[in-house]
Amino acid sequence: MSRLSSAGVEKVNIAIKNSGRNKTDRYWREKALVSQETWNRFRTGKVRISFANFVACCEVLELDPKELKEQTLEETNFSFLGRASALESLKMLAKTNRIIAIHGVGGQGKTTLAQNYLQELESNGYKVIELYMPIDVTNIPSAKSVLDEWFNRDFHEMSSSQFVVTLDRLRRIIKEQKLAILVDNIERLLDENGKFIPEHTQYLDLFSVLSDHATQSITIVTSRCRLLESRLRSVYNYAIPSLSQTDWQDYFTYSNVLFDEQSLAEMHSKLGGNAKAMTSLCGEIHMDFDRNATIFWEQCGADIMATADLKDLVAGHLDRLLKVEPLAYALLKRMGCYRYQSIPHIPIEALFYQLWDSPEAEHIRIIEVLRNRSLLELANDEYSLHPLVRAEAVHLLKQNQEEFDQAHNSAADFWKAKVQSLDTDKDLLMSFESCYHYLGLAEKTRKPYKQWYPRRSKTGKMQGKVGKARKT
Repeated sequence: MSRLSSAGVEKVNIAIKNSGRNKTDRYWREKALVSQETWNRFRTGKVRISFANFVACCEVLELDPKELKEQTLEETNFSFLGRASALESLKMLAKTNRIIAIHGVGGQGKTTLAQNYLQELESNGYKVIELYMPIDVTNIPSAKSVLDEWFNRDFHEMSSSQFVVTLDRLRRIIKEQKLAILVDNIERLLDENGKFIPEHTQYLDLFSVLSDHATQSITIVTSRCRLLESRLRSVYNYAIPSLSQTDWQDYFTYSNVLFDEQSLAEMHSKLGGNAKAMTSLCGEIHMDFDRNATIFWEQCGADIMATADLKDLVAGHLDRLLKVEPLAYALLKRMGCYRYQSIPHIPIEALFYQLWDSPEAEHIRIIEVLRNRSLLELANDEYSLHPLVRAEAVHLLKQNQEEFDQAHNSAADFWKAKVQSLDTDKDLLMSFESCYHYLGLAEKTRKPYKQWYPRRSKTGKMQGKVGKARKT
């Protein structure tokens, strides 16, 4: 995988200008035998493309690829920081799976990881094919048009007018050739259950061919949702991990940003180790705070989501969720009432308590919708929200006073029902969670609320004492 260096971008712009043609002229992509999206990615240098496509685009402009290509050392130290273990995981998974779906919330670095893996496959003799789904769902190409382009551009064969015939030809090719295929942002093709939406069922047929164990191809998919089609035979859904605090520290150091460990730790925790958040913060600190992250955190830490313009990483995802699954959207909002601090993960019963207005038979399905969309994090059969998702959930919940009150009351009821004794430290922590919810209500409404104070009886069982929680 390759992209232009900064100097390379300038040379490409000069070459295009001297040609007398527009930079988006279809002439360029047709002569290079690449898609318009690939041509745009090449000339801007913002995203890596396959080396074969990179060379083709350079040759169209009569430029030397070696002089334009960003150096590998830059890529390793800068773009791929902290992903060595994830790359090794993909290598292991590819031994037994033909399709790997990398899923996670926005900004986690799914595409970067996929591109780096394909770059390694390309160096091992695989032919790389890339498909980047457009943001606008109305511009999503049909599976047939995608196949037609692959045959024309990558296989140098004529495709058939019949989709089924072209699929059979593809099946033959991927048994004979080593292909590495990237399909980026596939969530726009999927419904709330991780299945292909009716208007794009041809993609199911395409992926069914790609998932055949007999092929030599490896297909990497990036998505905010899990791919859960039962017809696909060899698919693994890989949840991309967040970057560690050490990764953030290395990136800030590499970017020549000044910081203290406490401020960096708080930033990393509040943003959940998100890769996009990390690069966004570094840019803002460089531009507006003279490279000093400590000063930035002191001034902007309380409102970091707005300051770093990070809300869009999840807002669009939630907007679509509201349209297709309003009950799951409501649950996500209400989960924003839990703290995830002293008790970082909550049991499934805590989610049930927030589903007061949905049929009990639907509870598991609603929770699965959030899991499928990478909006819930699961650890030891307990749940939490990614910090970026929780920040948006808290914001949305505060917009409706009645729902805010009910969510906190339900959460308090859950914790009261959960704690029956004070035998462990966790019991103690859980016993005071209800206090947080009542105090949260008092803070929001500035009204006194009945409070349940836990205390131990002589038998060791929990008893409750009702009092008042007032704002002082």
